[in-house]
Amino acid sequence: GQIVVIDSTFTGGDGAASAIENDAGYLFVRNVTSSGYASTVRNQGVIVPGNSITEYVSDQRFTLWNDTPATSLNLPIVDLPFAPIDDPEDTYVVDGDAQGDDTAAIQAAIDSGKTTVYLPLGDYTVSDTIRIRGNVRRLLGQQSTLVATQALRSSDKPVLLFEDGGAQPTVWIERLKSNFQASGRHTWIQHNSSNDLVLRHVFIAYGKAYRNEGTGRLFMEDVAAGGANEVMEEVPAFIFKDQEVWAWQLNPEGCLPHIINDGGRLWVFGFKVGENHGPYFYTVNGGQTELLGGVVNELTYDEPPADRAILINDNSDTFAIFVERTRPGDENPAPVVIRERRDQEVRELLNGDV
Repeated sequence: GQIVVIDSTFTGGDGAASAIENDAGYLFVRNVTSSGYASTVRNQGVIVPGNSITEYVSDQRFTLWNDTPATSLNLPIVDLPFAPIDDPEDTYVVDGDAQGDDTAAIQAAIDSGKTTVYLPLGDYTVSDTIRIRGNVRRLLGQQSTLVATQALRSSDKPVLLFEDGGAQPTVWIERLKSNFQASGRHTWIQHNSSNDLVLRHVFIAYGKAYRNEGTGRLFMEDVAAGGANEVMEEVPAFIFKDQEVWAWQLNPEGCLPHIINDGGRLWVFGFKVGENHGPYFYTVNGGQTELLGGVVNELTYDEPPADRAILINDNSDTFAIFVERTRPGDENPAPVVIRERRDQEVRELLNGDV
């Protein structure tokens, strides 16, 4: 098991005990203090000296260059914004049973001037791009499903387009999902706004889950991308271009790579990736990626290609804490844990080394 504790204070407690005790797993602690305890950390029965821990890891650290700092990136963290609960008078409820194609009804709700658009539990057929704009700040479902038509999935159009110029500095998309087997050429969410976007409790089918052309920040909590293998698209699921992104409980899978951080800053607290071979996180063009605690789920019977890597760091910065998991009798881990390029020199940390 893994425990990752950051930016925390422990008070009171038992003077004979440590605030954090690790007996059998992996522990990472950063910017943590305690008072009233014997110590802040005890690992495998050994007390870590001091009540203030700047950074501690219970396992070995690996770097590919001697001048690489043996510490985390300690990227700045911005808390997840929570949507205000609007008055019912400011909420537009879409009737998903009133028409066969719900595209126009959802768009009319967004353009109504109401701040919340609510889609009760059910399926909503979408045949064209829905534009998030105007005064709306919350597109809220009840684990409701947007069912993109085959024609839309065969096009280059996005399903949801967050346009620039909206009245709200932050827009939330919550408790919505796509139909499970819904891959295609389309993009599910296109973020073209300079305003911030929050995705909470969102499921997106295999394919192009998210793209951005705008400069707005992205926050994600409990976001998954998956589907059935027969519709898996070998395209990146998420591409963050020069963007600041914070994610909690992130679960992309299937697409290759799962996530590309192209010149941006990506911070993830808790993740699961995999179900097939990587690369999973690809950081390029001076991007910074910090992955704090996760599982790489390589549950596949296929032997990975010799050049496959879990992480790729291309003239950028990456810090990652994770465990790798394969099925019993299906021991086919990726041969390369991380491939790193500095200028034109490429080095690899092999699975056998760790």
